[in-house]
Amino acid sequence: MPVSIGNNIQSLRAQRRLGEASSELSKTFGRLASGLRINKASDDAAGLAIAESLSAKSRVFNQGIRNLNDGISLLNIADSAINSLVSITTRLSELAEQASNGSLGYAQRKVLNNEAQELSKEFFRITQATEFNDTALFNGEISSLRLQAGFGMDGGITSSLGGSLGTGELGSTTNVTVGGSAFAVTSGDFNGDGIADIASADSADGTISVLIGSSNGAFESRVTYAVGSNPLGIATGDLNGDGVLDIVASDNSGGYVSILLGQGDGTFGAATSTASVGSAPKDITTGDFNGDGILDLATSNYYDNEVSVLFGQGDGTFASAVKYATGGLPFAITSGDLNGDGIPDIVTADYDDGILSVHLGIGDGTFASYVSYAVNGSPGDVAIGDFNGDGSADLVATGSAITVLLNQGDGTFSAGVSTAVTGLGVSVGDFNGDGLDDVASTVAGSNVTMLISQGDGSFEIGDTYAVGATGYGLVDDFNGDGVLDFATGGNNTASITFGTTRSGINPILPFSLETMADAKQALSLFEQKRESLITQQGELGAFQSRLSYAVNTVRASSENFLAAESRIRDVDVAEEAANAARLSILQQSAAAVLAQANQAPALTLALLRQPAV
Repeated sequence: MPVSIGNNIQSLRAQRRLGEASSELSKTFGRLASGLRINKASDDAAGLAIAESLSAKSRVFNQGIRNLNDGISLLNIADSAINSLVSITTRLSELAEQASNGSLGYAQRKVLNNEAQELSKEFFRITQATEFNDTALFNGEISSLRLQAGFGMDGGITSSLGGSLGTGELGSTTNVTVGGSAFAVTSGDFNGDGIADIASADSADGTISVLIGSSNGAFESRVTYAVGSNPLGIATGDLNGDGVLDIVASDNSGGYVSILLGQGDGTFGAATSTASVGSAPKDITTGDFNGDGILDLATSNYYDNEVSVLFGQGDGTFASAVKYATGGLPFAITSGDLNGDGIPDIVTADYDDGILSVHLGIGDGTFASYVSYAVNGSPGDVAIGDFNGDGSADLVATGSAITVLLNQGDGTFSAGVSTAVTGLGVSVGDFNGDGLDDVASTVAGSNVTMLISQGDGSFEIGDTYAVGATGYGLVDDFNGDGVLDFATGGNNTASITFGTTRSGINPILPFSLETMADAKQALSLFEQKRESLITQQGELGAFQSRLSYAVNTVRASSENFLAAESRIRDVDVAEEAANAARLSILQQSAAAVLAQANQAPALTLALLRQPAV
């Protein structure tokens, strides 16, 4: 082998080998330090791409698990709230059962009713206040709950929170046969099955038609009862204290009131009549006007310009009429507590004068002189409701426009505010479950227009619906879904139009425990509401069960994707440790060889120092 001093090839080779060993050892140390086989794209470009994709999917599934757990938390809150609502309805049922007992008097029932009304308010408060992440759960804000557990549409789980909440809109209509010119209708549970029935005043036939309802909103064929020659107004109430609803009708031609005492099975006894109440009594209302716990009657006497008050005797008979002056041609009449003193007051819609006459009750059965309030046009109907949420009874009347008069809290009213809707009759109820009374107004052409309360006494004019009959309307729950429906009378036909629903919990419909009959009606109402809540709770429980399985499935998917990524990206520590030992030895060996190679040129100096021969 030649010896040269120009190039140290051995050293260069040793340097290259040392560099290679050091570079590989550095990579090995990097893998061991990070725990990853792939630390940069150059390590394994294809493997890195696959590993990143698998990692992203695993992270998405982990977020899906958190989403599902949030959903379970939401359902737990909803379930807890429904537990409270079920407890409230149970207590309400206890109160109604107690108030249905004949051993109690009016004073005791009034105390029970006060507690029940407060519980009803608490029921509504809970439905409005139950939230999760600032989203209300039961007021209709959530139409359906979608929880994203994976990728795309198939990765989501959707369910509603169940329940039944009014939308403020009307849906399908059922027409039933009644008598001729049956423009006034009323409702109540006449046979004690917990389902609302209907009665109509058939003015052209001189009869009352009674139609027994079923749970699906259908009605049996009518049964008629002869009354006067021209019954116009109709109302229900327990007139003889037996806990069964009776029917009263005002006879426009005869000038008296006909009374049908209920038998408790949906049938009624033969009609009896009062003495004359006045000329052309067009409408009738009931109330305990003298505070003796017995229902009394009041009629609007069209041609006398008077109201007649008849005090109940407790056996279905009535004392002679006591009369109070009204405005001109009082057409419609209603009663309610307008000044908050617990005593019913009377309001008439005076067609000729274009006013509402307000008679405040004194408490002993007498009334103060009427105070008049102007409305638009000639009013044909009047109703009571709370349209601004202040707890005071406001008034609404028909005419050339719907007029609303807001209560000042003392039984006086502000100037009327008109809504650009004409109407024949008005019915009041909370159709959308927001705790505010809305208005349904029957208009010409067999139509009804919805007016949705905005909470300040104004209304949003809703849709107009063809209902098949034109007459005076009423609201009740005719199909047992806990949401108000609308019924209206007509000539030979009455129409029942059902309120549409959405997911949520409707407030408890209006009730009273102040009479035995009212308490029995309320007992059925509470039972239906409790059954509805229990059904809804079962739906939530089923969804919770589904989510628990979904969490397990998504967690397994996340683990599998993470394991797949690990097999591609993670380092095999045993293999790399052995490799590190091997490379370390190679590095040390290369360093030693390099040291020796670097000494090779020194041999030439030794040769050069030898003396010449």
